[in-house]
Amino acid sequence: MAKRVGYVDIAKAIAVLFIILGHTGLVFNADMTPGGVPYPVTRFAFTFHLPTFFILSGFFLHAERPLTLDGVKRDARSLLVPYAVACALTVAGAVAVAVLTPGVPAAETARRWIGASLWGAGATHPMALVQTERIGGIWFLLALFWIRILIPLTSRIPDIPRLLVMAGLLAASVLAGQHVWLPWSILSGLGCAFYVYLGWLIRKHGLFERLHGAMWAVPAALWAAVIVFGGNASLAMSVYPLGAVDVAGGVAGALCVTRLAKAIEDHAPAVARFGCWVGRNTLPIFALHIVEDNVAPWHAYALQLSQLTGGAPWSWLAPLACRLAVDAVLVALAYLLPVTRPVFFPHAARSDGRPQISRG
Repeated sequence: MAKRVGYVDIAKAIAVLFIILGHTGLVFNADMTPGGVPYPVTRFAFTFHLPTFFILSGFFLHAERPLTLDGVKRDARSLLVPYAVACALTVAGAVAVAVLTPGVPAAETARRWIGASLWGAGATHPMALVQTERIGGIWFLLALFWIRILIPLTSRIPDIPRLLVMAGLLAASVLAGQHVWLPWSILSGLGCAFYVYLGWLIRKHGLFERLHGAMWAVPAALWAAVIVFGGNASLAMSVYPLGAVDVAGGVAGALCVTRLAKAIEDHAPAVARFGCWVGRNTLPIFALHIVEDNVAPWHAYALQLSQLTGGAPWSWLAPLACRLAVDAVLVALAYLLPVTRPVFFPHAARSDGRPQISRG
């Protein structure tokens, strides 16, 4: 198993927190509901959280290794099994909510979410071959599975030409998405392979450590430009309104967040310990957050909260805190249950004391 790097785990913790914040802003935003998340805050979150996850996923990827059947099986266990379990929990949770909600047909709810699980898209797309419910943020696991097949397939190509190939695939996913959208987040993976491979290059050549002092002004300026003018890119749908600026800004944001994480590791040990714990467990946190994001009627709760607080500007902090608490409970339950523990906590020991096989 690859040795963990503290600041990488801390950066992942920051990214998952802002994923939850960003999703809260989508259902409870100030433009539509008094007291909702201010739009600039939501836009800020979307400038960096997923690029950070993808780039850091590349830090410990063995991109120099060719594709093997054993590797595909390993990636299927570590990515597709959690995806399937999260989808099953979504279907079960959605049906339970439908049964408890008058006028909501449980059978139709089950059909809709099963269809979404099988289609595997992060969002609805007008060019989709099949129009069905989106499965939400769990698309990340499907995309990463395709990426871990694609990158080994290009292992014989030298670094720079290979990076150009990945950039070409990103452009191809954007162009293809304007005409057709494929199932299982195939095009999303095709595009996001660029970020993962770039993360591998950064780690391989020590580029993060080579940035010193005033050199950080460049990524900071790029990220600032996207914060001010962008924030509307969708990695899930391969949509980049500002083109290369959105991509460069996302990469720059990921670098800046990782630099912040390194500073936390060096100067705030108590915060760093908590951040490392969260970062080690981003798989269950992220997957189970998407389950509650799909199932719980957060928009209705947010409207009720807005009415109770009179639309006070801080109102959105309450549903955010509530979601974090719900996610913490779900993660604890997933750890305690023998069925879900090996799926979401592959690094943990089995209840019988035998170590889990590393999944990466």
